[in-house]
Amino acid sequence: MHDLSKFDSFLIDHEVYDQNELFWEGIILEIVGDLPHKIQWMNTLQNGEKWRMGNPMFTAYFPTLQRAVRIIQKDKKDTKSPSLRAWISDTVYIENDEETDIWELVIGIVLTQENIEASKYLIRQWIDENNSLASMKEMIASAKVL
Repeated sequence: MHDLSKFDSFLIDHEVYDQNELFWEGIILEIVGDLPHKIQWMNTLQNGEKWRMGNPMFTAYFPTLQRAVRIIQKDKKDTKSPSLRAWISDTVYIENDEETDIWELVIGIVLTQENIEASKYLIRQWIDENNSLASMKEMIASAKVL
């Protein structure tokens, strides 16, 4: 169990935002474990600054899979949208002025233990190279994990 209350002020406190980012990095590293996936962290804008608005809170790119995970963290006071949503989006990854078309699993989340566990499950499935794009879209659409 995580003490999630320490992240409540992530939108107004840069130190808390950074701790929250490290929290997600730890989750990704825990999920990847011993898998041979290279990870590139994409948590700054192209000019090197952080966009501290929660979108993205955290992005990890897996070059060998041509897939990324983007976490959009929402304030728990945001009652206009579901506390957990996921979708797959195509996007462009730019490195050294070269563009690569990739797919990203996007998770919009209000931090709760239940939402974190569902997110971990989705991320595990997403980085499993045996799961196709179509099967992931089906999993999300049928709400088997949400």
